Amino acid sequence: MSKMTWLKLKDGGYKLHERSNVTWCEMDISNDNTLTVLFREKIFKKTFSSHKVAINVSQTVADRLGIKSRLSKDDGIYNLPGSDWIINDS
Repeated sequence: MSKMTWLKLKDGGYKLHERSNVTWCEMDISNDNTLTVLFREKIFKKTFSSHKVAINVSQTVADRLGIKSRLSKDDGIYNLPGSDWIINDS
């Protein structure tokens, strides 16, 4: 996957730009550097030390969930980088 483009929001935080061509999930980074991903009615959240770290990790998350998006059945194993991810149903 090519490098994703992020937009800085007026009220703070970042939103994934449409040109990133990530249509199978939604991603944003809040003011407190929390990456939030909505994928197949699940919400993945993790807080990072800076927005730059969150943006770098989001690339890996997009690559791994992009593979999952092509599968018809979700096995619940996401192999996200790091630990302490909060995963909830939306």
